[in-house]
Amino acid sequence: MKSKKDSTTTYNKVKFIDNLNTGVTYDAFRDSLKWSDVTLNGRFTQIANIININYNAVFDPYAYNSDNKKIGASYFEQTGKFIRLKRAGVVATFKLKSKNQGKKPKAKNAGEQKILDLEKEKEDNDEASFFDNLNIPWTLDINYNMNMVKPVIINEQGQFTDTTTFIQTLSLRANFTIYKMFRFGVKTGYDFLNKEVQPSAFSLYVDLHCWEFSVNLIPFGRKKSYSVSFNIKSPLLKDLKIKKESTYGGGAGFF
Repeated sequence: MKSKKDSTTTYNKVKFIDNLNTGVTYDAFRDSLKWSDVTLNGRFTQIANIININYNAVFDPYAYNSDNKKIGASYFEQTGKFIRLKRAGVVATFKLKSKNQGKKPKAKNAGEQKILDLEKEKEDNDEASFFDNLNIPWTLDINYNMNMVKPVIINEQGQFTDTTTFIQTLSLRANFTIYKMFRFGVKTGYDFLNKEVQPSAFSLYVDLHCWEFSVNLIPFGRKKSYSVSFNIKSPLLKDLKIKKESTYGGGAGFF
């Protein structure tokens, strides 16, 4: 990849596959079926610094009889194909965040550092600057999970029947903060196989200096529940709190 920072023609090395492993074992002490399944797994490096991809697969080297039981013959002898894909999976993770998330001004010298320290102290103590310094740092994580399963089913002619099943889910987690005091979070997802929304969870956290207030809510589904808590931050007074919660399935009504 050509470097954008250098006017001369220079190139940077970019890794595409970060990790790739495969494995198989042989048990000489077994009477039969001495070879294990062949495993393959690996990881792609970050793509554009926001995407990670992990993958895995399992292969079976053996043939099966009409009762769908593994036999000593090889899959190649039975079908003419080298090996049978048993199952495979891919997990893709997208991570996004606001531009200023995690970034802090850097001082070039001791004088600038002192100015930054004074500005931070003023920001922390001056309540009048609440709206002037309003910003909304946020993060968004999206996970796509796909698993393919191929169970063994032999038809009456002794041939493999294609029974491939794809299990796909998409999950989303988002968090954003308003002026350090208010933190909101949401987690939800979708199951493509069952065509249903997965249980969604919502959270609110309020930092009140010495106190803190939090609400967690799962409004629907089998895990429907809620919890509300108001307590002192100090570990010495951790028992001084007001808390109300329900168990899973106990309803989302607050009171």
